[in-house]
Amino acid sequence: MVRRISTLEILSRKYNKVPFSTEKELKRRGAIYSKKRFFKEYAISDQRLITGQNPWSPREVAKLLLLESGM
Repeated sequence: MVRRISTLEILSRKYNKVPFSTEKELKRRGAIYSKKRFFKEYAISDQRLITGQNPWSPREVAKLLLLESGM
């Protein structure tokens, strides 16, 4: 299997450990996938699911959690 290696996989040194592109696989299965530039805060909420893009996103995830919980 040949696949294109993303910049993020190169920066994180994971391209030899993960045999597929997470972004492509999620899109293939019908997910709505969004992202921002590398090393930037990014979090998103979709009903009961709240997720952050990378280690720089916990603050944004916490804000969304508080907003969704009504605090």
